[in-house]
Amino acid sequence: MDAETRRVIAGFQKEILRLNRKVDTLERGARTPQLSHSSIESGSLDVIDPETEEVRLRIGHLPDGTVGMITEGGDPPPRPSAPRSPAAPQA
Repeated sequence: MDAETRRVIAGFQKEILRLNRKVDTLERGARTPQLSHSSIESGSLDVIDPETEEVRLRIGHLPDGTVGMITEGGDPPPRPSAPRSPAAPQA
C-alpha cells in the first residue's frame, strides 16, 4: 500500500471516529431533559394526548394571535355555583 492510500485511509478513520463521538453525544442528549434550557421564540409548545394524539395544552403564541396558555379538548371546567349566604337568625 502506498503512502497516499495510507493517508486517505487514516483520514477516513479519523472522520469515522469523529462521527462516532458526535453520535454518542447526540444520543446522550436525547436521553436527558432539555426543556429547561429551551425557549419559545415564535410558535407554541403543544402538549399532545398520547392516546388520542390531539393537542390538550398550548403554551406560547395562540391561534387568536395572543400569547399565553390555553387548554384544548377534554371536559369543560366546572362552573361555579351561585353564592349562598347563611340564613338570617330568627328574632
